[in-house]
Amino acid sequence: MSQRPPRGRAVLVLRLLLFGLTLASGSVARADERDLRLLETPATYTDVADAADGRDPFDLNVRVLFRRVQEWADVRRERPSTTGRTEIERVAAYRMVRHELLLGLDIGLFRDLELSVDLPLVLSDDRRLNPVNGSLLDGLAQASPLVSPTRSGIDLLLLGLGWAPLNQYRDAHSPTWVFRLTGRVAVGAVRHPCAAGESNCGVSDGTHALTFETRMSHRFRYAEPYGGAGFTAQFRGRAGSAFAPGGALAGYRHVNPPLVAEFVAGMALVPWEHRGKSQRLSVDMRLQAQWVAQGRDYSPLFDALGTSTAPTLTSPTCEGAPTDPADCTGAPGGLRLVPFTGLTDVQAHGRIGGRVAVELQAARFVRFGFGGSLQYTTPHQITGTDRCNENASPRDAADPRIAGCARGIVDPHHRVILDTPGQRFSLGGQLRVDLFATMRAQF
Repeated sequence: MSQRPPRGRAVLVLRLLLFGLTLASGSVARADERDLRLLETPATYTDVADAADGRDPFDLNVRVLFRRVQEWADVRRERPSTTGRTEIERVAAYRMVRHELLLGLDIGLFRDLELSVDLPLVLSDDRRLNPVNGSLLDGLAQASPLVSPTRSGIDLLLLGLGWAPLNQYRDAHSPTWVFRLTGRVAVGAVRHPCAAGESNCGVSDGTHALTFETRMSHRFRYAEPYGGAGFTAQFRGRAGSAFAPGGALAGYRHVNPPLVAEFVAGMALVPWEHRGKSQRLSVDMRLQAQWVAQGRDYSPLFDALGTSTAPTLTSPTCEGAPTDPADCTGAPGGLRLVPFTGLTDVQAHGRIGGRVAVELQAARFVRFGFGGSLQYTTPHQITGTDRCNENASPRDAADPRIAGCARGIVDPHHRVILDTPGQRFSLGGQLRVDLFATMRAQF
């Protein structure tokens, strides 16, 4: 029997080793591909419940979220100086702590079309103003410090529609693209100015809103970047008498809360995922920016100014400057008397912040999450209604609502002690910390 040369044996062993490595690498690649098969849901930001979808004829998500919100800000006031320049002095420190429980439902209506319902319950809302170097707000507030009563109850109802015309998990070459339309309806007791010791002060702003958003994301192996933009229009709703006291007067420049535009950019990182057990661990990081237009709104001074005993705030102002005071009685055909309700014109400002959340899909039907966000609001005036509304036209040259205005007519919201340059209040930047924990059951 002839023997194989040693060199031939070496070549044979090398070939068998290469063949074994090839098989091993192929099996590893196939296993890697199997492990990378994505769960059929995008990041929470672009996820919508669906229905009539193959083996999943109906989706129902039940959500519970607990949130703790805390805000800090310095309240400042302008001061005239001997040099003719306006100086700004810190007069109070504002602090707010709010606890909320949000109950929500997501109902799948059709493929990638959902109806969402959210009901936030305010467990407690506590606000406090501490004076700095003297009486609070130069004596405009009743107490020093001013502690608002704890508010609680039902705030509002959120109704939303979400639709994803494109879904990466149906077409791998497409992103997940979602449109959302959300309506906010005030259902709770409307807030009114209160001081410590009072009750039944209301918890809802009494305002309605309509928000339109577009969101987009795309999964790349272990990361899913996303972005979005939204626009919110707010309306005075059930709080109409607070935003426009005296009725729909022509001189009002602002009778609604401000418009809000929002921009979001973020990424969900998925370090671990098990498709077979529908399990996933993700870390969601995002940046958020908002632009808030000028408008009539609640400010940190709402309770303090609304409960003030200063005659310049407790006495109603006249819609104009009639030659006969009897013409300003609020009678039909005459000028209206306008009371002060605590709301003020708030200057346009920006908000910027970040959010980090950890989400665990523990099983097909259960998802948990917790995290927090930090937001900074740029300094801005919180009183500052112009005396004259240049966009309003007088009836004629003898219109008493002109009241010395070079153009337009008097804005009935104007209060000399709050809105005159050298008397205006502002916030010197505001910090907001939001901590939350959530649980979602998916059926």
